[in-house]
Amino acid sequence: MIEDALQAIGLASVAFTVIVVSSFVFAREVHLPEISRGAVRPSATPQTVFWLGLIVLSVMGSGVAAAAWISVHHDAAFWQLFLVAYGVQVAINLVDLVIIDLAIYTWWYPRFMRFEPYPPLHDTGYHARAALRGISLIGIPFSLVAAAIAMFLGR
Repeated sequence: MIEDALQAIGLASVAFTVIVVSSFVFAREVHLPEISRGAVRPSATPQTVFWLGLIVLSVMGSGVAAAAWISVHHDAAFWQLFLVAYGVQVAINLVDLVIIDLAIYTWWYPRFMRFEPYPPLHDTGYHARAALRGISLIGIPFSLVAAAIAMFLGR
């Protein structure tokens, strides 16, 4: 069961990274609220809505999918499924913090991630606080829901 959970966590992290980096290329406007620190909201174009939905689905759907996979293929209790879903949330947030925010955006800062006229958001504390919010305020309640859904699907 642990091997399956680790594989799900790895796949979810890779998928999330590809989706977020691709969204900078194809729909940069999705990231304006973060870059402008909430001063600018993206317009609701079909492209922006699609990429924002894809990002949210990759975060939320991967926790449900991982817990459901474990539930169907293993005899797992609710709290085990919660830990699988929560592990996915923690991994995605840490990948977002370390790889996307710090390594790519802060240190490398490629052209496709630059937003004129906004200065680069090189505040590591801001990125770390966002990751902690994702792990605690979003990750815990969502993982409880994901475990409940997985319990239902596994029966």
